[in-house]
Amino acid sequence: MLVILYSAFGDLALALAALQSIRTHHKNSRLVFLTRDNLWQAIQPFGLFDEAILDSHERLFFRNHHGAVKILRQIESYKFATIYDLHNNHRSRSQLLLLRWRRCIKLKFFGFAKVHSFPRARLPLYRPVRGKVWNSHITTALSEWLGTTGVACDKPPDLSALTPHLASSLPKEAQALTQPFALLVAGGSLARKKESNLWPPRKIKIWPARHYAEIAERLSKRGLCPVLIGTEQDRPLVEPILARVPESVDLLGKTNLLALVALAQEATVVIANDNGPAHWLSLAGAPVVSLFGKQPPARVWSPIGQNVQVLTSPILADLSPDTVWQAVEKILCEKNLTSKN
Repeated sequence: MLVILYSAFGDLALALAALQSIRTHHKNSRLVFLTRDNLWQAIQPFGLFDEAILDSHERLFFRNHHGAVKILRQIESYKFATIYDLHNNHRSRSQLLLLRWRRCIKLKFFGFAKVHSFPRARLPLYRPVRGKVWNSHITTALSEWLGTTGVACDKPPDLSALTPHLASSLPKEAQALTQPFALLVAGGSLARKKESNLWPPRKIKIWPARHYAEIAERLSKRGLCPVLIGTEQDRPLVEPILARVPESVDLLGKTNLLALVALAQEATVVIANDNGPAHWLSLAGAPVVSLFGKQPPARVWSPIGQNVQVLTSPILADLSPDTVWQAVEKILCEKNLTSKN
């Protein structure tokens, strides 16, 4: 059985409950994951899949046919009976279509896998199908879709498989923290590559660094140490924070999924853009203040969790630090962290 997911790091968190439901429903089947290397590294500790087919090619078939044919041959070699396409984008659709063509060319007209494709086109930002557009959250949409395939997806995502690995996952800078701390995730996606045409992150998804610097300064005055997480590629976005609040702890490029979950369990509050770490931190139970612009819509793509506050603004840069601080201060008051001034 094949499961396809090409999404980014945060999308993996949103799809985790669906992936776990597929594993539970097909507990006696051999599951293979067609994905990117970074997602495979992240999902391995959960023990959901037996093998992986890693697609490392950035270009599509017509620009890299040798790599595409190699992936197709790998898929064919397994002779899958069922395929769940959770991503259903141009790449996965092209691969499944090419598989059918290859079978037809070889005069093998029978025995092709039963394909269940998530109707992603009904979500906002994609072309509507028959005039219908989903307004529900992506996790709800995945759950409803899996229900139509016979897979019950009615349980929240379970991170318990990570617990035995958390103690040794923290960077030494985080282990040395002796005071309460707040996590600031001011950058873009963990999966983003600087050489791609998606870098730098779109401004509509990035709250300005000067605003983060002001929040970091207020946190410091309240006795909390600002901890910056992200990738090295996010450094230009967080340098203003380090310049204004030099006592901040710099963990850029030093955290993986296990470290994020471990940090989430100890963090007092998290302030984050719409990015991958925000989704995993909220799943781990951290109090998250999530910042969204107009696109993508927060009602569909916001982090899930019991302690998530979503703040939105049509233009994210117009979201004032005072508004964000009100949400942060509410969390601090609940934890009885009073001002030092």
